[in-house]
Parts: sequence; structure tokens; C-alpha cells
Amino acid sequence: MSSADQGYHCDPEHFRSAMRYFPASVCVITTGTAPNRSGLTATAVCSLSMAPPRILVCLNAETTTCKAIQANTRFAVNVLSQNHIELARCFGGIGQAPAGEQRFSQGCWRDGAFGVPVLDDALHVLECGLIRCHEAGTHNILVGQVLHVPKQGQHEALLYRNGTFGSWAPL
Repeated sequence: MSSADQGYHCDPEHFRSAMRYFPASVCVITTGTAPNRSGLTATAVCSLSMAPPRILVCLNAETTTCKAIQANTRFAVNVLSQNHIELARCFGGIGQAPAGEQRFSQGCWRDGAFGVPVLDDALHVLECGLIRCHEAGTHNILVGQVLHVPKQGQHEALLYRNGTFGSWAPL
């Protein structure tokens, strides 16, 4: 325990409630090759460095996808647009969503330049090589070197806030 943790307690439900108000882009993080592809919906993705181009992706350490990325050392961040709500639910395991390779039956997927699954009509795709993995509580912080950013879409980004999908509008 670090000195910052000593003597303090944050109620987990209060923390969860506060974090739900941070709007975030919705992404599907993918890795592997058929028939052993893996993917999940994530919102904890952000830029880290422009030179060299690097990103951070935070995933639950116990997920199949997080473990597969560590084994494969390559992954893609597929940024979803507003027309991908059902795909976000599918890869998020919401409702009667399929698991594992079956998730890839929804959407049009192909192998990217570095062999990872990329969504043909994603708003943006970042194909990455895993640089580092840092354990941080229940999650791992994956540092990815961006290797390729193919052509990008023209739709509005799908956002997630307070348990709901939505979009952004200027004020």
C-alpha cells in the first residue's frame, strides 16, 4: 500500500457513481486470429504520446481479451460510431450477447495490416503492438505502440455516459 492509500477509504459505490458521469468514446478492443479471436467493449482508452504514437487501454485483468492481448502482443482499438450500438452491446456482453469468437458474427470484420481483427466500418481503427502491461488493482493498463491507422470514417462517435449510449453535440 502506498502512502497515498493509508488512512483513506472511498466507498466503491460512490466512486462508481461518480465515474459514470465521465463521457467516453466507445471502442471494441480486439486481438487474435480466427477461430480464436477475442474482443470486448471498452471506454477506458486515451492517448499517451504523439512521438512515438502510443495509447493507454485499461481492461479488467481477468477478461479473456486482456489475457489474449498479453499472449498475442498485438491488438486493435476499433472506435465505434453511432450506428454501432448493437455491436457495442454484443461485445459488452449485454443481454443475451454471444461470447468469444461468436461475437464476430456481428459486424464486418477483416484482418488488419498486423493480423488483428478490425471492423470495416469503424469510425477509427488503431492497430497496436503491446509495449507494456501494468497491474493496477482489478485492471491492467496496456501501453500500445500505434503501428497503423487505416482510413477513417465520417460518422459521429458513439459515447457512453451514466449507463447510456449517446452522442456529442456542440453547445
